Amino acid sequence: MHPRTSIMVVLQVLQEDGSVLSCALNAACAALVDAGVPMNTMYASVTCALTPDEQLLLDPDAGEEQAAKARFCFTFPHHFDLTKAVDGEAVVSTSALGCRSHGSFSSDHLLDAFQLTRLGCERVAIFGRLSLTKSFQAAGSA
Repeated sequence: MHPRTSIMVVLQVLQEDGSVLSCALNAACAALVDAGVPMNTMYASVTCALTPDEQLLLDPDAGEEQAAKARFCFTFPHHFDLTKAVDGEAVVSTSALGCRSHGSFSSDHLLDAFQLTRLGCERVAIFGRLSLTKSFQAAGSA
């Protein structure tokens, strides 16, 4: 659709309290959708941390990230079933769009983090849809 065109999204972090990569990725997706940029799919991102007692924690704050044995950030593509009501469930892919990990962890921890963040991405996707719907309704009534 747009040959020889580059779309650049610049994000500035003014304050960080953990999960900054996921926040930035979710903000970039929302900005692209709000700007009307055609995309094959939307995406959602969630961070999780592996605590010293080997528990997985979704959306850790900065202190929890610092104390964690490992951190994971997964991004999943998603879409909505348009045949359902506006509050229909998000259909999140079973394949990750991207993953960033840091620290010491086993393959089982990675797989558990994958499953947990996928569930978290479903919630983020639903919230994103509600936010964008409100934004579009406000723009339409102005």
